[in-house]
Amino acid sequence: MSLPPRVSFLLITYKQSQFVRAAVRGALAQDYPNLEIIISDDCSPDDTWQIIQEEVAATPTSHKVILCQTEGNQGLAGNVNNGVRRSSGEWVVLAAGDDISLPHRVTQLMAAAAAQPDLRGVASDWYSIDDHGAREPVKDGARKRFHSTDDVSTEEALAAILRIKPFPRLPFSGTLTGATAAWHRSLFERFGMLPADLVFEDAALTLRARLTGRVRFLPERLVEYRKHADSLTNYTRGQSRSRMNLAREQERQNTKRWSREATLLRCMARDLDSMPGPLKERFKDALLVQAQAFDGLAAWWTLPWTSRLARFPKFARILSLARMKAKLLLPSPLYLAARAITLKSR
Repeated sequence: MSLPPRVSFLLITYKQSQFVRAAVRGALAQDYPNLEIIISDDCSPDDTWQIIQEEVAATPTSHKVILCQTEGNQGLAGNVNNGVRRSSGEWVVLAAGDDISLPHRVTQLMAAAAAQPDLRGVASDWYSIDDHGAREPVKDGARKRFHSTDDVSTEEALAAILRIKPFPRLPFSGTLTGATAAWHRSLFERFGMLPADLVFEDAALTLRARLTGRVRFLPERLVEYRKHADSLTNYTRGQSRSRMNLAREQERQNTKRWSREATLLRCMARDLDSMPGPLKERFKDALLVQAQAFDGLAAWWTLPWTSRLARFPKFARILSLARMKAKLLLPSPLYLAARAITLKSR
């Protein structure tokens, strides 16, 4: 009896010593018969790498296991690229070092791929778990958009990018969740490796999959997806100083987010540029214009007030800044004070 297609299970890790042991065990326990497991660590400063080596040595498995580290800390995209370069599978199943893949995860993802040969990306539902591994109550309402992923066209997904607000985050319609997804190898061979500074790898790979085939969301829960305690939401708000510190931290996070969104949009425009057809003509320039707007917002507080005043109408029109419009025109100290007052009222 012939083996099914070779699949690469890519576990990417960074500074996850508290959780990585369970993630490695989940990878090694996969029941898919033709599997190679690549564990790529992004030069973790803690003992994550040591724990990975210990766990692999202590756990017998019939799968081929490849352990590797990046050359210096390269970030999420660099770590993914490092693992993909060492892989040989027709599909690459991604996993994070703080999540747990259930033993039948790869088998069920590949069953869906075999049933629909034009699939280029497939992901599943998941269980949410806390820091201790306990499953949290399922919120079905939060998953409605994932269940409609199959019905979202590439044109609708691109249109969603160009009208979504930048607060508090920028998902676009029909994006597969990276921690639960598998991607066809052709997405890396045709479009190249991911840009080094890309953070939202799932959004970029979902677009690539839509440009060359189809994507699918499976309702089966095949991953235990860990949600860490958020330092911002747990920040002490009891005193005015604490609120101001929280406002500053949130503004730093917004600046990082804008820079990352600009990188994502440029990556999407580049991938779109390699494909012929009306989508390129309709969306490429719009993606680049929006990327420029995000670049400007990332540098917002370094600009003189007059420059911000001149640029704001364009940014507001492109990004639909809504309630944040007036606040962004304030001098930085007043803006932070306004944010702190908002935090106090919550």
